[in-house]
Formats: sequence, C-alpha cells, structure tokens
Amino acid sequence: MISDDVISSFFGLNTDSGSVPLNIVGIYVTIVYTIGRFVRIFFDKISMKVIYEELPEPMEIFELCEGIFIYRIQRKLDKENSLYDLLIRIYRSPEVMIRITGQRVKYLRNEEEKKNQETSIQIKH
Repeated sequence: MISDDVISSFFGLNTDSGSVPLNIVGIYVTIVYTIGRFVRIFFDKISMKVIYEELPEPMEIFELCEGIFIYRIQRKLDKENSLYDLLIRIYRSPEVMIRITGQRVKYLRNEEEKKNQETSIQIKH
C-alpha cells in the first residue's frame, strides 16, 4: 500500500503547507487521460486519408499527375491548369474516384478469378 503522504513527498507536495495532496486515483486518471489523448492525436486523421491511400488501381491518377508535371516543365500553363482542375474535380467526387480507380471488391474478385483460371489450366494439362 502507498499512502498519500508517500506519494505527496515523492512528487514534492507538502500536505502540511496547505497544498492539495496528490492521490493514486488522480495520478492514474492523469496518466490514462494523457496516453489516451496521444493515441487519439496519432490516429485522428487516418480516416480522412484512407480514401486516398487505399486506392486499388491508382495508375490513371498517377499518369494525370505526371501530365501536370510535364506541362509545367514545358511551360504550357493553360494545359497544366486544365489538368489540375480535372484532378481536383476527381478528388472532390468519391463516385468519380471509384470509377477511375476501380472498386476493391471487383479488384479482389478479378484476382481470385485469375487464380482459379490458372489452377484449372494447370489441372487440365
């Protein structure tokens, strides 16, 4: 058992001078609350980034970004601006993003079908 006097002296609080004694529950709540806040801060923005980081087939969007970069190097700013506007419209619309990058379920289903076809071809030979 730890008494309030031992904890108070450990943290430099003197109960005789009128300061509030620090008890075990107060320390526990402070530590748990602090750790909880750090965990929340760490994982807070993950839900907002998932739509952009977990795209099944992002090559078309990547090629669009490369086109923007190429037009910038060539100083064709009007074409760069139009491609940039297109990219922003794509990012603002989740439906368009899904149409361009594909659906995860469809992608996984196609992969399973390919594996099944490969195994059936190997079985026939």
